[in-house]
Amino acid sequence: FDSAIETYKEAVKRNPGSADLHRGLAELCLQSQNAPRQEIEQCLTYALRVYEITRGSDPMALNLLATAYLFNGKLEQAQRKAKAALYLDPNNEDYRSTLEKIEAAIRGK
Repeated sequence: FDSAIETYKEAVKRNPGSADLHRGLAELCLQSQNAPRQEIEQCLTYALRVYEITRGSDPMALNLLATAYLFNGKLEQAQRKAKAALYLDPNNEDYRSTLEKIEAAIRGK
């Protein structure tokens, strides 16, 4: 798992404008079990880069960013991005699920 993250990091260094590589890195990072706080914060950086590269028009990037915000405890930002992803792709169950998780976290706050 760690070697996959390192491979992605090297690929991102060689191709800093690749949304797909940043997306893959962010997704792997967010799946990492027991990741240290600094690494979770880095996941947000990767997700923000995907959002920037896609200019906020890709619902997958928006959902990824919403998830990264959620993992970082930034619930209001997470909710906004999740709603934007769902607006762009209203029938996507994954995006709906992300929004439900975020709203549950907000209620539990």
